[in-house]
Amino acid sequence: MKENSIPLLLKYTELFRNLHRNHNARHGYAPHKPLLILAMLEQIEAGIIIHNLVRITPELVATFHKLWSELVTEDSWVERIDYPFRYLIYDNFWELIKDSKVLSAEQLGHPTSLKQLISKIDEGRFAADLWTLLQDKSAIKALRSDLLKTYFTKEESNV
Repeated sequence: MKENSIPLLLKYTELFRNLHRNHNARHGYAPHKPLLILAMLEQIEAGIIIHNLVRITPELVATFHKLWSELVTEDSWVERIDYPFRYLIYDNFWELIKDSKVLSAEQLGHPTSLKQLISKIDEGRFAADLWTLLQDKSAIKALRSDLLKTYFTKEESNV
């Protein structure tokens, strides 16, 4: 990893550790956002996502499902990729695009299904500096490791 990437890695490690997540008294904190980020990191590393325009594709849905099956305990949250894809806009490194324009939360509204979300957006996009960082496989590895440790270890996780 380049030395000038270290401050960016620290910035995004901190942002990823503090994702805004739904909380439920019965199930704890929702695992959706960290799982979506893990799925996108996996797809970037595999060369499936090659541009800073992330669409909800069958491959992304399959990767999200695989990770959900591996990391989320049964009888907790409902597996839905549309929630984190939409609500990551509140975490300061993600935006949603329609017709080459960034959508505000107000413009987006509150789509209640994947089909509705897909009809309102074309894709999502990482902050430019995060996308640059994600071109470095060692940064992806470090972010993945920290996400897993933060959200999916027995001591830390409520999933």
